[in-house]
Amino acid sequence: MSAKLLSFAKPEKARPSDAHNRMNSSDSGVEGTYASNMSEEDKQKWKGKLVGSKSGNFRVEIRKIAEGTNILVIVNGEMPTIEKFKMRGRDPYQYKYKVHGNEPHQVKMSANGPMYFTPELWQDLQQAIREARQVLSLLDDPARVKDTLKTIRAGKHPLIG
Repeated sequence: MSAKLLSFAKPEKARPSDAHNRMNSSDSGVEGTYASNMSEEDKQKWKGKLVGSKSGNFRVEIRKIAEGTNILVIVNGEMPTIEKFKMRGRDPYQYKYKVHGNEPHQVKMSANGPMYFTPELWQDLQQAIREARQVLSLLDDPARVKDTLKTIRAGKHPLIG
């Protein structure tokens, strides 16, 4: 089996949270503005995190820091019990609206700034999304859910051995 790109291991903190928050404050002096607190080695990894295990609507969050930009890609699975519509307003002016961003098998991408992709980084992004979809397909099989969750919670890649 070929090497896998996603790492499901939780990155270790590079420094204690209080020291990190003091180092990363906003212009107004508020401590704790978001900045990654991990080693340079971990910043280079494609980090995968499985979410939705309580609801059964599994998604894989893929995170990568590239060219100083924090990239987040969310890959949805089957999402069998997700709400497609919600109600808004009060009677008699209540109406139904479609919930966006919660479609099965949808991919959502965001970042904190411009994203620049070298050809290699672009290929890696596509590979990471393919891996996330393969992991989600394991979770679509009721016979494999328990073992797959156990593997991911242990910080291991479920597609490797």
